Amino acid sequence: MAKAKGPSITERLKRQAGWIAVVLVVSSAMFVVGVLVGRGKAPISFAVDDLDVERQAERLQAEEEAMERYGAAGDSPIAGTDLRFPEDLRNSRPDAPALVQRSAPPPQPRTKPAPAVTPRPKAPPLPAEGAWTLQIAAVRDEAAADKMVAKLVTDGFPAFRTRVDIAGKGEWFRIRVGRFQDRDAARPTQSRLEKLGHRSLLIQNN
Repeated sequence: MAKAKGPSITERLKRQAGWIAVVLVVSSAMFVVGVLVGRGKAPISFAVDDLDVERQAERLQAEEEAMERYGAAGDSPIAGTDLRFPEDLRNSRPDAPALVQRSAPPPQPRTKPAPAVTPRPKAPPLPAEGAWTLQIAAVRDEAAADKMVAKLVTDGFPAFRTRVDIAGKGEWFRIRVGRFQDRDAARPTQSRLEKLGHRSLLIQNN
């Protein structure tokens, strides 16, 4: 008996090419449908909202069955349970730590340096004896007398003051300069006083 001949190689290649074409067409169609679904333009509409409604109905039914099972007295483990805990977790955020403001130190008061004390120049020493002196003025105020003496000493004169009680007039203070042996010895000092505006009277020292 003669053996039946199988399909030739050409026929096999044609069959394989046909299957490949079918697979490519199906794959292309599925790809196009997926793109359209992603864009919301697919010709086939999926009732997603209906599925959500059905799920909610099933959940409500399950809760009602649980309520009936545990009784209406509030023994249900679901009753009174706050199911918003995950939402609270998402919304709750730790408060940012408050910034501690450091207060600036109070300004320190500036201490003014003490003014330098200028020492008063010492008056030239008075002669131990002298019959004559130059009297500048006579005042009743002791402070004023001391001020005049200090000014004369600053100008370089051997000034001093004396106190005297005058009958009927009270206490007086005399401002005087130097002690001189005679009139001629007093004249140079008297000239210097006049140049500085001090009028003087040459009198006997008593």
